[in-house]
Amino acid sequence: MIIDDIRKNFSIETLFYAITTGIQVEKKNQAPFLNPDSKIVITSNFSIQGEGDSFKRRKEEYEISKYYSSEYSPVTEFGKNFFSDWNEFDWLLFDNLMVECIQTYFEYGLLQAPKINIEKRKIIESTNIHFFKFAEENILIGTSYNKDGLYDEFYNDFGSKDLSKNKFTLWLKKFAEYKKCELVMKSGTNNKVKYIFLKQKEPNKQKQEEIKDVPSVIDIELYKKMLKKATDASEKVVWLKNYKTDFTLEKQVLINKNIPEKEKVILLQMLNE
Repeated sequence: MIIDDIRKNFSIETLFYAITTGIQVEKKNQAPFLNPDSKIVITSNFSIQGEGDSFKRRKEEYEISKYYSSEYSPVTEFGKNFFSDWNEFDWLLFDNLMVECIQTYFEYGLLQAPKINIEKRKIIESTNIHFFKFAEENILIGTSYNKDGLYDEFYNDFGSKDLSKNKFTLWLKKFAEYKKCELVMKSGTNNKVKYIFLKQKEPNKQKQEEIKDVPSVIDIELYKKMLKKATDASEKVVWLKNYKTDFTLEKQVLINKNIPEKEKVILLQMLNE
């Protein structure tokens, strides 16, 4: 099912049941039934808001850049419009591409895409562009700031009547998350929060010790077996994104390339089984 061009404040929570259990199909003159294998695709000019594990495990986001415009269209590039001007050979190319995409999905599962601007868009949409620019220019990691002083400075330049100090603090927490930091708040003599600073999150020491034994070169066949052994969708991590691949017969290896910490732990656990 495709939900096209959703509004800015669309709540994905309304789809949680359908995402988890499937979509109910109602055909004319037939009893309704549940399709557990159905998938939901949402298109939007806005990011999907929502925090916590319930949201993370139910969605995968893909950013699409603006390629064509009023001055550069498919006719400009190919000499014909998509779909309506295609001949039989064009449709064969399209069908082959779709089949290849399906084969890739069945072999590797749902592949993640590198995050480009989506985290930036999320914080801007959940706060506003003026706050984001203000925070980027005025708040440095590891530097202590007077919280009321920051609020007054921002409020005097960009504030509105509905910008309370509590709301400003919430925005500061969102900015800290965007920077992969913790927002540390220190109280003054009257036990009210007076100073804040962004502290870089410390990596998990136990995980670091587990990770150090991960091999840098992995055989492709072993790699495929590990993917098949993964029972949870989150375990089918994006190996293609994190590894430089070479599928030639002469050099069938996967070379370690900046593997994220969480995925290294999963890999190590699978290797030790």
